[in-house]
Order: sequence, then structure tokens, then C-alpha cells
Amino acid sequence: MKKLYLLVFVLGCCFSLSATTTNPGKMKAKKEVIEQELADLNQIEKIIAEEGLTYEQLAAKYPELVAKTNLSAAASEDGIMENASGTPLGIGGFWWGFCLGWVGMLIVYLTMDEGAARKQQVMNALWGCLIAYALFFIIYVGIVGASLASLY
Repeated sequence: MKKLYLLVFVLGCCFSLSATTTNPGKMKAKKEVIEQELADLNQIEKIIAEEGLTYEQLAAKYPELVAKTNLSAAASEDGIMENASGTPLGIGGFWWGFCLGWVGMLIVYLTMDEGAARKQQVMNALWGCLIAYALFFIIYVGIVGASLASLY
């Protein structure tokens, strides 16, 4: 049994080490693109801090910079952890699924009205549920593995 746990541990280490980047050229190219985009955003941030502009003033004064960075005045609420209107207690579906698991998914499904918003929030609750169970499994395996390792 001790050898089995050691084998599982060694294989796990091997797989985690093999997941490293094998082509650093791709990472460098992506890093340069990201740094360029962040440089543009830093420039916008500096302009806003120095001149105290609103979005409309910034778009009127520096249209090429705004177009280059794809900025918009509206914030998108398409995120997985959003607070959508009509959710139970105003809490997003992700948190219902994350904290209560399948019961949270059921609460979101039963308390929201029919439509695309309910479908989206139930999907968010499913992701929250899956992430919570994955975290539990990872922590549980770590604790059990550490406990078993201390026995031998």
C-alpha cells in the first residue's frame, strides 16, 4: 500500500512537471502583445489622472487611443460571478452553487422566472458547484495524502 501511494505521488509530480511550457517563443510573443496593450491602458490611465477626464471627454480628445484599446463606457455583466436582477436574495447563481452545491442550483432554478436569465444563472450555479467540489477534492486529497504520508 505504501508503494502504491508513493507511485501515485511520483506520477503526479511527473505529470505536473510535464505541463510546463515547451515553446518559450510563443510565450514571449504573447508577452509582448500583452505588454503593448497594457502600455496603452497605462497611457490612458495617466491621461485620466493628469487631466481628470470622463470617458466622453477622453473619447472626444483621444479617439485613436480609445479605438485602439477597445474601451467602452458600458460595463459588461456577462461574467460568471455577476449579480443579476431577479436572483434569489440578489446573490448571483455562482455563489449559490459554490456555497450550497446542488441545493443552491435547485434554489436558483425554482426561484427565478423562466427565460434566458434563469438559464444563465443556473449555468453559473453549476460552475460554482463544480468548482466547489473540485476544490474540496483537491484539499481532501492533500490532507489525506499528508496524513497517510506521515504514517509511513
